[in-house]
Amino acid sequence: MKIYVIANHVSNGFNLSLKGEYKKITLVKMKHLNIDIILLRKLLPYQIRYNGNSKIGYILNRDYEYIDCGGKKSIDFGGNNCEYLFDNDNKPWDNLKNTQRLFDTFTKYIKLNNIEIKNITKTELLFNQILIR
Repeated sequence: MKIYVIANHVSNGFNLSLKGEYKKITLVKMKHLNIDIILLRKLLPYQIRYNGNSKIGYILNRDYEYIDCGGKKSIDFGGNNCEYLFDNDNKPWDNLKNTQRLFDTFTKYIKLNNIEIKNITKTELLFNQILIR
């Protein structure tokens, strides 16, 4: 179920008053949570990039920004190996089954390739909130 809300974004959250500039946000229900799709796009992993020698990797969101790295578009870590974790046919915000599939693919890939993911705190918290609760 998708719920459409018009909200004015302010630094401490969403202000539902009728002043200022408004953005349409789309909330999706995942178990007990209503989560903004934009937040999911920002915090869920879309691609893993890693250095094949050191096995140190970073995750990128659907907007190709490094997650938990201050929104950086590029990081020089000497790696050029990458793996996409989902496509338009199985977006994790479409349903809980796709979110679980993303989590399983993500964990299996990093374990199989022995990759150490840097800066993953926000993504772990989101997976915990959506899947474990």
